[in-house]
Amino acid sequence: MGFTEDDQASIRIAMDVSLSLSLAGSVFIISMYAICPDLRGFAFKLVFCMTIADAGKAICKRQAAFLLPTYGAFCYIAAVADTFCALSSVLWTSTIAWCLYITVVRGREDIESLKVYFYLYSWGLPLVICPLPFITDSYGPAQGWCWIAASKQDIWLGTMWRVLAFYGPLWLVVPFNVYSYARVIRAVRLHASSALTESTQIRDTLIRRLRFYPLVLVICYAPVTVKRIYDFVDPEEGNIYLGLISACMMCLNGLFNALAYGFTDSVKDALLHCWTPSRSRSASLLSDGAISLPRRSGWTKASM
Repeated sequence: MGFTEDDQASIRIAMDVSLSLSLAGSVFIISMYAICPDLRGFAFKLVFCMTIADAGKAICKRQAAFLLPTYGAFCYIAAVADTFCALSSVLWTSTIAWCLYITVVRGREDIESLKVYFYLYSWGLPLVICPLPFITDSYGPAQGWCWIAASKQDIWLGTMWRVLAFYGPLWLVVPFNVYSYARVIRAVRLHASSALTESTQIRDTLIRRLRFYPLVLVICYAPVTVKRIYDFVDPEEGNIYLGLISACMMCLNGLFNALAYGFTDSVKDALLHCWTPSRSRSASLLSDGAISLPRRSGWTKASM
């Protein structure tokens, strides 16, 4: 039977609210990058790229929800763009995690020389993957919004494309991020100078923040993963409660990413510095960024 018109209206409202919050967080980070030169280092550029994907997802997901039950070109365009942006956002989180790992744990300092590979991976891979479901005409209404359809008649085919285009990469990235951040946290604890009170405070702040990074993907995408498993088991009978929870949580990743990576003392300090140029930059801008960590040789000033 699927969702009724009232169910779809409720899902659209839930998505609209959460997408508005997500887009607001993304716009804040993008605006900070645009107006504050102090934040335009390579590390924060990675956050900026991820935020662009988050903002694109928020816009595309809204269109994908409000176009239902249309099967036309606009539904397909919104579904493809949503797939591209959602997958890209996930891949950028793993790029950031990997950059932290090789910088902090491995002590590599020429990380910016690898930026072409980061772009090819986080932008190029989604660009290759997202058109593939067109091979079997699998884009369309998908129990609440336009995405990859998996009706009873093509449940195996639709599920295969869903796993390939999003859920497979997502749940490969999650354990990779957990491992990377666990190693980074361990390195922070080992190499932070316990003799310096400021370093200890910075270390503790970083550890608290780093523990949150890998949870963002789990918090946002665990409900919708359960929903898609439910859709696979019973493709004709949608669960409105799973639909509502999924619609809310999966659309908040832009907000959560902004809170985790962007709403830091460094960003606040950079904003004050932009509006009051005569104000001297505080130490927090250099040492308490969204990601600002000690390398093996000591504390680095590479703020993100």
